[in-house]
Amino acid sequence: MKEPAISVILEEVVPGEGGLDVASFVRGLQGLPQEVPLMIEHLSGEVDYDRAAAHYRDVARGEGIDL
Repeated sequence: MKEPAISVILEEVVPGEGGLDVASFVRGLQGLPQEVPLMIEHLSGEVDYDRAAAHYRDVARGEGIDL
């Protein structure tokens, strides 16, 4: 979230470079009764998508979750 701000303004960044608790996010997905896709969007290029996917996989692995 951008600060200071009068209202909520979310700035999209590569996962791992912002404030989202990715571990909580992947644990929440793991707790769902069905398999759910994890989508990564709105990045600037292939390198950023590769970095984002690697970050999600690393965090999930640390939580004992297989993506």
